[in-house]
Amino acid sequence: MDKIKLSKELEDLLKEAPFYVKVWDWFSYRIKQTYQIWTKGYTCTDLMDLDLYLAPRYLRMLKEFKETSISVPPTMKPEEWDAILDEIIFAFNFIVSDYADWTMEEEDRATKGFELFGKHYQALWK
Repeated sequence: MDKIKLSKELEDLLKEAPFYVKVWDWFSYRIKQTYQIWTKGYTCTDLMDLDLYLAPRYLRMLKEFKETSISVPPTMKPEEWDAILDEIIFAFNFIVSDYADWTMEEEDRATKGFELFGKHYQALWK
């Protein structure tokens, strides 16, 4: 008979407490997360790292916005707006990637991109 392959998370749970307690904790946690996703659209653990939860979503949307948008703020030229969007996209890419290997200049550029995001937030319309 073949062995059932368990996830690493479940295997770790099974090592410490009685079997039934660990299994119940694991399943109840998953049920709680599923319920939260259905009712709120996110889980309580997503709130612990809100930047990491939102950054990939914003990054995807900003990239599509840049490709499909035909609007430019009235006080800017299209080239200026594209440059600003590039900086904002760079900043969100910084959060999504493993930024431990990034240089100080790249961190400063990401900070500038987040400042531009805050400044031009209301200009993000199609």
